[in-house]
Amino acid sequence: MNYSIKFIKITLGLLIIFSITSCNSLWLKYSGVLDEKPKLKVISNGQKNVTYLPLHHIGREEYYDDMSKKIDSLQNLKYIVFYETVTTDLKDSSEYINYAKKFRKIHGDFGAGNGYLDTINNKIYGSIKYDEKYKMMNQPKFFEMGVDSLSAINADVKLEELISAFEKKNGTIKLNKCDLKTSLESDYSCEALNKKLKKDFKKNFTLGMRNENLAELITNSNSNKIFVIYGARHFKGILKELKSIDKNWKEKK
Repeated sequence: MNYSIKFIKITLGLLIIFSITSCNSLWLKYSGVLDEKPKLKVISNGQKNVTYLPLHHIGREEYYDDMSKKIDSLQNLKYIVFYETVTTDLKDSSEYINYAKKFRKIHGDFGAGNGYLDTINNKIYGSIKYDEKYKMMNQPKFFEMGVDSLSAINADVKLEELISAFEKKNGTIKLNKCDLKTSLESDYSCEALNKKLKKDFKKNFTLGMRNENLAELITNSNSNKIFVIYGARHFKGILKELKSIDKNWKEKK
């Protein structure tokens, strides 16, 4: 009997390990972080052409080297770069910290960096193991990859706009003593907002609101050649928003 119980425990343990390993392998395969080169997408409404680079914030060195080459080539063809980076217009540091801590309370952390990469232990996000043969790195800053700072456009919303829009829909985010006491640089162990609100923020603001903003900027741009460097998860939503403005927008195969 004891041997049977022991066997069941060992079997269950192996199944759990296998499941975790399989899930990690699938994530590495389909997330795109192991891609050697960015795969460009092209959309057009017959008047404007948009080349879209689905961005990963963690990737191989070769991926970002190739991205730099694509940036150089398309800028030489007179494409205007539209890039993603949530920034702020706030001048008061205490006001900025307040908004940042509200973001952290929604999200569960304040991920101000490019990614969560551990090159010592070859792990992504603390638990996803990758083969050490891949030379992984966090995404370099856009201007380090050759984006022209004089002509490029930050096609993103401001932090305070995201939070204010979310609060308008869901009510004011109340920071407790733990939130106020814990610095943005420290590990966050305070009580975050519930999963329902977090899901709403991700779907309708982190994705939805930013997609709407980018679609409007593309529509109102005087340029007919635009190179968009934006998160991979945004592409379908941005195309949907553009089609809602002009039904002629479509992806070119």
